[in-house]
Amino acid sequence: MIRRNFVQSIKNLVFSRRCPICKKISQENNYICNECYYLLKKKGKIKNIENYDIENLEKELENITEEKPYSFLVNIAGNCIGASFFSILFLGNINDFLASFLSGLAIAIFSKISDKLNLGTFFTNLLCGFIATVVACFFHYTGLTVGASITIISTLMILVPGVAFINSMRDIFAGDLVTGMSRLMEVAMIGTSIAVGSGVALNIFLRLGGTI
Repeated sequence: MIRRNFVQSIKNLVFSRRCPICKKISQENNYICNECYYLLKKKGKIKNIENYDIENLEKELENITEEKPYSFLVNIAGNCIGASFFSILFLGNINDFLASFLSGLAIAIFSKISDKLNLGTFFTNLLCGFIATVVACFFHYTGLTVGASITIISTLMILVPGVAFINSMRDIFAGDLVTGMSRLMEVAMIGTSIAVGSGVALNIFLRLGGTI
């Protein structure tokens, strides 16, 4: 076993190469590491990545990393509109529409705060699920909505990682099993965190005498 590990370490040392983009040592056969390759390819910026040289790839990677995300107002508008119109999809009334709109607003504000605090994906989605359920239960308790279920489901829909799930299935069917399974585990982790946060809020609300 010791001899086998020694031989493997010598092979890694001899046959390893440094990625010209991220400068990390890699034992992969590609001229760039898989991480940089998938970052360039999956972003949709470069379709025929094999036809580019290293300098152009490095420039494209820098352009991708320097892209600015959507502004805070755009995120607020997306969350509010998405959550409120999901309530219509689930056959809610105007009160459910308004409650979902305000719940989406609360999610957008907390997401901005969590980005500043660097809470991480798991705790951010857990607390977002908790806040969405608390807001829905509050509006139900005050009598604005008949039930809290439509508001809860409508708001949680904007947290569901649907795009990540589709990308994981695409990678698995394309033969990229490592990338696909890692994305699928990320989707499962996010879904679990949302469910835990929402479940804790519902449990507290029901223990306090509330109904849904």
